[in-house]
Amino acid sequence: MSGDSPYPGERAWRGTPPGYARFRRMLLFLSYRQRQRLKMVPGVLELQYCALKQSRKQIARESSQICAEGFPRSGTTFFHALVLHGLRVAPERVSGHAHAIANIRRALRLRVPTFVVVREPIDCSLSLLAAGHVPDLNDALGAYYDFHRSLLSAVDRLTIVPFETLIQNPYGVLRAIAARTGHGLTGPVDAVVPSAIENRRRLDRAEHGDDFMHDSLPNAARAARKAELFVHEYGSEAQRLVERCSTVRMELLTSGSAVDVGEEASPDHEQPLA
Repeated sequence: MSGDSPYPGERAWRGTPPGYARFRRMLLFLSYRQRQRLKMVPGVLELQYCALKQSRKQIARESSQICAEGFPRSGTTFFHALVLHGLRVAPERVSGHAHAIANIRRALRLRVPTFVVVREPIDCSLSLLAAGHVPDLNDALGAYYDFHRSLLSAVDRLTIVPFETLIQNPYGVLRAIAARTGHGLTGPVDAVVPSAIENRRRLDRAEHGDDFMHDSLPNAARAARKAELFVHEYGSEAQRLVERCSTVRMELLTSGSAVDVGEEASPDHEQPLA
């Protein structure tokens, strides 16, 4: 498979790839966890994104210079926007935001510097549930476990970005990525980060209106909804899954591959996204 052609038959297709409508219908009968597992099968992710022409740029290519990935509702949207807004890299050379292990594996195979955001499992899964992407908390936690467990075999070849660090100190994260990749910043970091945050908020309002459940940045409305869902959804099975997920998360965070932002705090305010 060519690095700059997401799928071998792409150029021969006019419109939707053959069989794609049937593929989409099949997905309706799968749980969220099963759909995420399907994305790990070689070729499936490429097939899906070739049908969605606007999203083809998300697939890692030979021309990609950086890949910004993560499990859904892990802060990946903001992280991807921060990279696009803050680093001197052409937008078409920034891949990621596909929320797929297959894309991470592809980026690593092509030797694209790869950064993966990792968030605490219950918070991440409740966000998925609040956004209506999963039918129940256990389904979300199961998908979380599969995704992050798959990262362990490649953790020495990628960089982990803890969600808490990204939210509390995006300034330090951006500087660390610039240093690790050799790409310069588009401007002073204390100006670039607030601009990226404000731009992301504008996009959220344009895309979702007053539906704060789908926002890519933290907000009080979603936090309140997640607290309600926790009371109704958190049972013994969820507790067991959270323990398994937390173990995998800690393995990733303590692997030595986590981004190092040093001791420097964010300019003017510690937590610009709080």
